[in-house]
Amino acid sequence: MALRQADGVKAQLDSLKLSTFYQVKNVYYEYAYLARAIDITKENIELMKYLEKIATARYTTGSAKHADIIRPQVELGKLEDKLNSLIDLKHPLAAKLNALLDRPRGTGIEFPASIPIMFMTDSDEALFAELQEYNPKLAYWETVVKKEEAGKGLAERNYYPDFTFGVDVTEVDDARNPGVIGDGQNPVMTSMSFNIPIWLESRGAAVDESQAKIIAAKRSRVGLEQQLRADLELALYKYRDAGRKINLYRDTLVPKAEQSLGVTMEAFMTGAGTSLDLIDAEKTLLELQLAYYRALTDQAQKLAEIETLVGRELPCEFHGSLLKKEQ
Repeated sequence: MALRQADGVKAQLDSLKLSTFYQVKNVYYEYAYLARAIDITKENIELMKYLEKIATARYTTGSAKHADIIRPQVELGKLEDKLNSLIDLKHPLAAKLNALLDRPRGTGIEFPASIPIMFMTDSDEALFAELQEYNPKLAYWETVVKKEEAGKGLAERNYYPDFTFGVDVTEVDDARNPGVIGDGQNPVMTSMSFNIPIWLESRGAAVDESQAKIIAAKRSRVGLEQQLRADLELALYKYRDAGRKINLYRDTLVPKAEQSLGVTMEAFMTGAGTSLDLIDAEKTLLELQLAYYRALTDQAQKLAEIETLVGRELPCEFHGSLLKKEQ
């Protein structure tokens, strides 16, 4: 039973290690997303400042209304507030990373220069099989079941008589009468005893209790496996959904939003468009850019969760980077 307990402790340590790895990766990817969100917001602030200058120049010449100046200023204030919030978020995330890595709270952490986007090569069937075989939480309950089965085996042995054999040696002084046979020799005595199990009812109760513990442990393991399989199913869905969004934003929505902003900017410059149209186009592009990098981050985080569930790091193909826009 001591061996089963040791196996259980090892499984718990493995589970803690995987949980820590997941938390580190999850926060790290969020930290990387924050870096990109700050960069994009700064770019949009510069764009809004440029728009404000154009609106002011047009207002001076009488080709624009006063509202065309106010709208960019209001939007600029919103963007600057958003930027300040993002910058303030850097310190809590860095503190969380330092805590997970057991480093001093004030240790500086640079924003990641780039993070590869990883695509799994394992099939769903293989992942579910690995969850059942390698997940440390399931392994722990396997040790609990085996420990309770060993306990039942010990309880069943109490039905059998308990035999005890012994040998006693008594030390005596030197012989006082050398002529007497055995005088001065240490006497040796053997003994034998046995216990007959009489209280069968109590022994039967112990066996029944052990059997109940086995059933409870097996049920706990089955329930946990069902929950983990559901968690893996959901994580796989979110992983694939994030991949679909990556392709949609990168290949379709973001390029179209960039084209729309360019057309709207040209119309505003020629007096055919309003500042409101331009602000709407700029806001749409900002939202889609952030959604694109959010999808990249979600995919990486879900991959880390899947690794935690299956109990190992997964082989992946690397495509592009989180902080560098794919061409």
